[in-house]
Amino acid sequence: MILNEGVALFVFLTLLVRIIMSPLLSMLAIAGLYSSMWLPQIVRSAKRMTSSGLSPEYILGTTLGRLALALCRQPCYSRY
Repeated sequence: MILNEGVALFVFLTLLVRIIMSPLLSMLAIAGLYSSMWLPQIVRSAKRMTSSGLSPEYILGTTLGRLALALCRQPCYSRY
C-alpha cells in the first residue's frame, strides 16, 4: 500500500511541477478549475431531475468572463 501511495505522490508532484513550469498547462489547469465550478449545480439538477435554475446566457457569460480574466493575466506573467 505504501508503494502505491508513493507512486501516486510522485505522479502528482510531477504533474504539479509541469503545470507550474509550462504556461500552456497552467492555462489549461486554470480553465479546468473555472469550468469545474459548475459541476455541483449540474449534479444537483440531475439528482432532482430538474432543469438548471440559471439561464444559459448567464452561465455562458459568467464562464466566458471568468475565463477571459484568466487569459488576460497570462501575458502579464510572461513579460517577467
